[in-house]
Amino acid sequence: MLEKRALPIHKGKIARKIIEKEFGFQHNSLSNYNKLKKYEWVKDTIDSFESELLENEGEIAGINLEFGTPKRLNQLLDSLRQSPRKIPLNPQGDKAGRISLRAFAKKFNLPESALLRSTESWLWMRKMVKEFDDELYDKGIIGTRWGKEVPAIRQYLESLKHQRKLPVNELGKLNRMAVMSHFGLPKNQSTSIAEQRAPKLKKLFNEYDCIIQSENYSQYSGDVYLGKMRISPRCEIIAA
Repeated sequence: MLEKRALPIHKGKIARKIIEKEFGFQHNSLSNYNKLKKYEWVKDTIDSFESELLENEGEIAGINLEFGTPKRLNQLLDSLRQSPRKIPLNPQGDKAGRISLRAFAKKFNLPESALLRSTESWLWMRKMVKEFDDELYDKGIIGTRWGKEVPAIRQYLESLKHQRKLPVNELGKLNRMAVMSHFGLPKNQSTSIAEQRAPKLKKLFNEYDCIIQSENYSQYSGDVYLGKMRISPRCEIIAA
């Protein structure tokens, strides 16, 4: 049955009752539910076989699937690390550029419930794929175009910061358009949409908003004199 990928499984364990029914074993004999001595050997055989499978594969809920165990899924993920273009990604929305769980399940013949629902026997698979998704995203291997640009944009902003040339808008925050147009964003496109689709970019810009505010940046050249001036009791500006 295992070689034919037809081993009955229920909730991550060998489905003993199904085997009993299909192959004519006495009811409850494979589990030896009634603790009869004559069925001890068959229970021990099934238990030993199941333990060996679990030891070798990690989990057996998907033992009949090509990538249905932690061992096999890990082999698949290793191969995808070498060929990330084969990974199906979400084309749009809040999760744009991240792994599409539905498409991933379909492409690699996995049950959708394993990745889209909180079925206990499949939690290991959801966890592995999520960790894989986070790993590739953090490394910039997957993500939206702007998410992948974040390392270069950070380097650019660091350079401007050291020169005290960070672009500032009228609200006293980082001028996103000035930065993103440097990397090819057309003037007629929204920076907020790019930020929405690339959380790492939004986080970077928020970080530089704080830097600008804490270091008193301004887009007005005359503001450099503010620290050298004071207001007289008659509201006259007097050089300090």
